[in-house]
Amino acid sequence: MSQNNLSKPTRLNRPDDHLPLDFPKLNPVTAVADFEQSKIEEKQIRYNPSTWEVSRDYSRIHLLEAKHLQYKKMLLLDKFRETAVQKRKDFDKQWAQVEKDEENFKLNFRRYNRFIRENNEKRDRAEKKIADEIELQNKRTLDISLMKEHYLYISNVKNMMEKRLKEHKMYEDYLQVVVKSSQSYKNLNELLYRYESLIETKDVLSEKQHLSLIALELARANMMKLIEDKSLVLVGLQNQLASLQERYDLAYAKSLQWESNVSKIQDICTHESTRAYLVKNSIDDTYVAMCRRKCIEPSLPAADFEGKLVFINKTLGDLENVIAKMKNSKREKKPPGQ
Repeated sequence: MSQNNLSKPTRLNRPDDHLPLDFPKLNPVTAVADFEQSKIEEKQIRYNPSTWEVSRDYSRIHLLEAKHLQYKKMLLLDKFRETAVQKRKDFDKQWAQVEKDEENFKLNFRRYNRFIRENNEKRDRAEKKIADEIELQNKRTLDISLMKEHYLYISNVKNMMEKRLKEHKMYEDYLQVVVKSSQSYKNLNELLYRYESLIETKDVLSEKQHLSLIALELARANMMKLIEDKSLVLVGLQNQLASLQERYDLAYAKSLQWESNVSKIQDICTHESTRAYLVKNSIDDTYVAMCRRKCIEPSLPAADFEGKLVFINKTLGDLENVIAKMKNSKREKKPPGQ
């Protein structure tokens, strides 16, 4: 197994499998002839494997064989790594070129976008300017038509004024004659100024007269309103005076009635006070007399009439009891036949 592998390397063991193919530019006839000659020479050469390449049944031999195979694989791996590094460099260059192209594309896209935006803005400005120009043309056309109409109107007014001037030329001639015949005016303008001043003075006087009439009418209206208001006030005051007079008469009659009642009450009070005075004197005399009859000194105050009345009533009650006892005793002493 190992001998066959060493003598005839496979496609995977070839170091040039993953390298870029570079075909030489040769004559096809010469190349085919060289190929056939190499095949013939290869058949004539006898392949003698070396001692180290012969497979043996020893573990050391297998280890050496494995190391030898590992060495070949490491060489192939180094070539692959170099190829990968070279490819990585080429890929990095291509990637850098792609990034550069991308940046250029972005820059060109921004420029193109700015260019498109500027073109749009220019087109918008141009369209706006065209619209403004069209609007201005329409406005100028309208102004021209209005000016033409105004010109026609002014022309008509001019013709009419010239016609009126011709019609009033005789009045101007008359005024010129008046100025020449009068020494107060030097020319026609002074006469016209005088006329205008008189008209203005007349207007001022008319305005003042109108204002005076308005003020007079306003004063008259205010006076009438004041008279009407005062008349209403006087009517109200008269009604109030009549009501007050009626109330006064009623109050005077009631006052006379109350005065008579007061005089009657005063008479009654005088009579009652006299009676009370007499009663008090009687009570005092009776109390003093009863005290003398009982041979006691009067002990009650002079103003204590209630106590005196109580004493008198008590004394009268005692007297009635005594009289009743005396009557009973007389009845008992009287014989039964009498």
